[in-house]
Amino acid sequence: MAGTVEIWGVQTWDANGNANNYGINPVNVVGTFRLNKNQITGDYNFTVPLGCKLDVMPVSLNFAFDTTARRRFVISGGTVSVKDGAGYYGVDADQASEVFCLVIAVRV
Repeated sequence: MAGTVEIWGVQTWDANGNANNYGINPVNVVGTFRLNKNQITGDYNFTVPLGCKLDVMPVSLNFAFDTTARRRFVISGGTVSVKDGAGYYGVDADQASEVFCLVIAVRV
């Protein structure tokens, strides 16, 4: 089955016919941290590479969904702050379950 990945895939184009699907992009992981169940506070500091900004990718370590607490990630410069997210349902918030967080640098 060698070459299967090269044969099959998905391609998309913009209105001018230029390819705009670049597949899986590599990420620059600048650090990690772990949050416990119901943890809704904390500050984590990282070095931001030139021309980048930080983003957080929480990965659940427990799929029990047995908490009603919510947390929000607020990023300012090289600091990722975890804050109480009660009543907040934006894309930068999630259920306060046990998670492992990847901090990545994204080009701006």
